[in-house]
Amino acid sequence: MARAGAHVDESVLRAFEADARLLVAFPWARSLTREERAEFADELAHHPVEMTNSAIEELLVTWHARADAARTRQPGSAERRRAA
Repeated sequence: MARAGAHVDESVLRAFEADARLLVAFPWARSLTREERAEFADELAHHPVEMTNSAIEELLVTWHARADAARTRQPGSAERRRAA
């Protein structure tokens, strides 16, 4: 908890809030690094207006696959898969 009178950088707070919102909408993104989640959020937020629904779906599928691959590289992932 911040001390009384301590200055908190609002841009840091906004970044944490944006990351939290992303994880609520896409829980699988937790496997991505914070930098990857920021890249994913940026791609999603700034996709071209003319992008089709299928193209947006492909973007989501690609990032989901990237998150799945990251999860398999995390320590202990093999044990979690065997336990499931």
